[in-house]
Amino acid sequence: MRTLRGIFGALLLLGAMCGGTALAADTPSPAAAACASLANGVNGSKFAQIREAQTSVLTAVIVPAHRDIPETCRVEGIIAPSVGFLMYLPTQDWNGKFMMVGCGGACGLFLPFRIEPPLVRHYAVVTTDLGHKGGPANFSFAYNNRDAAIDFGFRATHVTAVAAKELVATYYERRAARNYYMGCSTGGRQGLMEAQQFPTDFEGILAGAPPLDQTGDSAYHLNWILRANVGKDSQQILNPDRLPLIHDAVLAACDAADGLKDGVLQDPRNCHWDPGVI
Repeated sequence: MRTLRGIFGALLLLGAMCGGTALAADTPSPAAAACASLANGVNGSKFAQIREAQTSVLTAVIVPAHRDIPETCRVEGIIAPSVGFLMYLPTQDWNGKFMMVGCGGACGLFLPFRIEPPLVRHYAVVTTDLGHKGGPANFSFAYNNRDAAIDFGFRATHVTAVAAKELVATYYERRAARNYYMGCSTGGRQGLMEAQQFPTDFEGILAGAPPLDQTGDSAYHLNWILRANVGKDSQQILNPDRLPLIHDAVLAACDAADGLKDGVLQDPRNCHWDPGVI
């Protein structure tokens, strides 16, 4: 054993003399090690015993900083039996607060554009698929499936909040000073349900445009939007490829309406644009 230690010590010394890259390359950074620990056996057992929210962490990896978004620990997991969640934990300069963001439509997936704004401000952020996988206009998951309807209706939001707070406490070794929720459309409804049924989950809730008649008005409205955007040839009239063209035309017509040409429409209601000019 002493001989092996001597050889190992010599290798360390040689590595240091040569820049230390050969051995250091396999050593994870403290942030990466702390992130990976969220998925290890000890924490795995701990999260599996969370009251109301038995949680399995599937992956926990470092995502490098990009654009205005800081380096984060990206955590994806499942809360029994089938509630998926995605969480981002800033590895540096965490603001000490936690925010959950809602989804939209039928949910079923994670929406990056809703996650990124609080990340820029260094919040720990989580979102959920509300208990199923699928597109935002596909409500078939709830057909003859009472448990899925309950998850979508209120349970998934609550258990995700419970599990995410434990992940925050484990990763940062302290609990968030403030817990907030923000969502629009179905996300707004999630917020109102939280306020009514689980008022202690969050200190503040921002709920925008919540649908009140999920099975009536909302379902028919989404179906009408899909049908209205189909031409006589059964193809989409407005597709993703055409959006940049419309975006540029709207800005050209209305960007300066607020007195400053800066690529931002302060109040779109003041934009009187004719699609026929494209």
